Order: sequence, then C-alpha cells, then structure tokens
Amino acid sequence: SFLDRNSPQREVRIKENTSWSCIHGIERWRENCGCTDGGHPGWNQRWRKPLRRALNLLKYYIDQHYRNAGQLLFKDVNKALLDYGRCLCRAVDQEEFIALHQVNKLSLRERIEAFMLLEMQRAGLASFSSCAWFFDDIARIEPLNSLSYALKGMELLRELKGPDVQAQFLEILEEAYSNNHDLGDGKRIWTDMVAPRKTGPVDMALIGLCLDGQDRTISFPGLKFELHTSGQNLRLEYEWIKTGQKKEKNFSMLDKKDAAGFPLVTDSEAVFSFDSLDRRLKNHVLCTLDQSREDALWKDVLRQASFMKHCLQWPFDEGQKSPQAGLGIMSLGVVFLSLQTGSLSSDFAEYWKELFRHNHHYREVLGQKITLELETLTSGNDPQWAEGADLVSRSGRIGVYPDLFTAQNRLWFQFKETVHPEILRGFFIGKEQQI
Repeated sequence: SFLDRNSPQREVRIKENTSWSCIHGIERWRENCGCTDGGHPGWNQRWRKPLRRALNLLKYYIDQHYRNAGQLLFKDVNKALLDYGRCLCRAVDQEEFIALHQVNKLSLRERIEAFMLLEMQRAGLASFSSCAWFFDDIARIEPLNSLSYALKGMELLRELKGPDVQAQFLEILEEAYSNNHDLGDGKRIWTDMVAPRKTGPVDMALIGLCLDGQDRTISFPGLKFELHTSGQNLRLEYEWIKTGQKKEKNFSMLDKKDAAGFPLVTDSEAVFSFDSLDRRLKNHVLCTLDQSREDALWKDVLRQASFMKHCLQWPFDEGQKSPQAGLGIMSLGVVFLSLQTGSLSSDFAEYWKELFRHNHHYREVLGQKITLELETLTSGNDPQWAEGADLVSRSGRIGVYPDLFTAQNRLWFQFKETVHPEILRGFFIGKEQQI
C-alpha cells in the first residue's frame, strides 16, 4: 500500500474538539451554532441536537448487542470489527476473515449471524456521516441518507433478537423540526421519507415483474434477487450478499394491470402496484426500461442510417449551408457512422460542430454513444487502441468529447508500455486540442 511504501516522516498532535469548518469547535455536528451552508438565511439548525441524540441512542444498543452476541462468535469482538474494513474493501475475502476471527468453527447459521452483526455495526457507523449535520436542514439528502443507514441498523438489530428501539428513537427524533414546515418534524420525515426507502420482498417482486423481458436476476449493492413465474404464481428468491442471508417469498399476480400498464401483485393480504415503490426504485425501473428501448432504437437508427454514410464525404456545393439529407430523427446515427468510418468531409464536420456547440443535449447523447463504442473497442483480449484513438480524434473535430476515464485507466495500467505514443496522446487529448 501507499503507507507501506511511504512511512510517516513526522508526528502531529490533533487539537481535540476542533474542526476546519466551524469556528465554534465541533458544534456544527451537534448544536444550532450558526455555521451552515445551503443558501437559506434565517433558517435554524436546532434539529442537529435531537438527530445526534437519536442516533447515539441507536448506536448504544447496537454496540451493546454486538458485544453480547459477538463474544460467542468472535475471538475478539473489537479486533473483528476493526478488521472488517479489510473484508469490505476486498483485501481479504469472507472465508479468510472468518477463519481468522471465529472463536470456533462456525456453522452456516452462526456465520450468517456473525456477518449480520458486522453489517449492523457498519450501518450504525455510517449513520454518523459528517455531512448529515453539515448543511441547513434535516430533510436534505445527507440527513436522509444517515437516517436510512439507521433504519438498516435498526432492522438488523431486531432480526438479531436485539431490542426494538424504534419508539424511543422516534420520540427523540420528533424534537427535530425541518425549516420547511410542510415536511414537519423528524418523526414524520422518518415515516414519509426514510421508511419507504427500505427495499423489501414486495418491492423486489414488483421490480422483477415490471422489468419482465429484462434479466430476471437483478443486483443492487448488497442485494441479489430473482423472480420465478408459473402462471399467476410468483416465487421470489433473494440474498443479502454481505451476510449470506437467503430467503424466499411467494406472491400472486393479478389479471389486471395498473393505469401505466404495470402488473399488480398480491401477497393475499394486500395488493401492490408500481406506485407502491419508493421513488428511487421507480426511477430504477423507468431508467432500465428506457435504456433497453433506447438500445433497441439506436441499433435500428444505425441500420436505417447506413445508406447515408458514403455521402458524408461529399463537399457542399457553392452557397450550401447545411446537409441536404440526414438531418431528421436519424441524424445522430448518421453522424455516429461517419465518426466510425472516418467518412466526414470538412463541410459536414463544421456544420455539426456548430450545431453541437448550440445543442448541448444532442452533444451529450452522442458523447454517451461514443463512450460506449470506445468501451467496446478497448476492452477484451484484443483492444483496438488505434481505432479508439481515431474515434476520439474525429469526435473532437465536431466538438463532441466522450468520457475517456475508463479507457484511460485501462490503457494506463495495462497497456501503457506497449502502445504507440501517438495513440497515448489520442487518449489524453484535452477539450481544446486536436490530434
């Protein structure tokens, strides 16, 4: 690691209870000290104190249960917790981690419990992310994210047969008021904005059905699930990856659909629809469907536009200001094909460069398509670096600049010593340069 190669050269002492962003010490993270950022003069941050008190309460019970339950599973609960970071960043795998820290050979159930305890602690610690107190309101995304981690920690605490502290937690959180009076206090924010973020079996079943025709095995960070259908019967299998918990749940699909054409699901107690999903999950479904249809349409656009590619090297006639054809729905496909083949006359290049200079959306869309094409060209066992560099160069001619981050890193770490310097320059071109 970097620290192994670069040992510390000096020792410093931290001045306790100080920070770079609060002239009151560390009050920004627990009091209404006046330090804030958010552009709302007159707002107060009295919500900071009850937010910290509520999270402190939860963390107390998480720590207590971790120590009591963890001592039956780990040789040293503190060492296991500190070392779990190496497992999270994949410096060691789960097998190596458990072998190192288990008090005895753990059964599968005990192993799952051990990782649930560690994940409970991770969620509890993540709920104290500094940015939760840094800005000006409890209903901002930063406090909501911290409260979402608290929700997960609380859920795991209950699953591990620890105390249910939600009532006490919300009693304190109720003292935290948003500056936006329409949003109310912390308890209401928890109910309206935090609790719906929990992804449960119903959500997974709905997502699987709404994405029918896509990959039925769906992965979110830390979660993988698969939906099996047999007529109207649905069987959901899901796994929490970090803990190894595997569960199943059965649902039924109704004959009718909602107003948007999405299927309805029931667990025999209630009926659920697309509208039952949290907004983030709705966005996931819509973005996935949108991308799928976009990919299909793009392939068709390229196929339809292919007849134009040989005409793009023709210069304009005297007095001609724009292309005679290829300016409609297929225009981006026409330009993309010309960039692939290099068959773009200077007249065409200047026309499209001027158009993209004024139409940022078109420029972004084409830039994304070129980025995907670069990924295809430069990945695999036989990367086509020269073709990729040519594509970047041609794109620059018309003022379109793809995201080179992935290709640059692959080139730098794997192929830098074997690739011609001219190609290297092509992939590290600045926005104002041309090859």
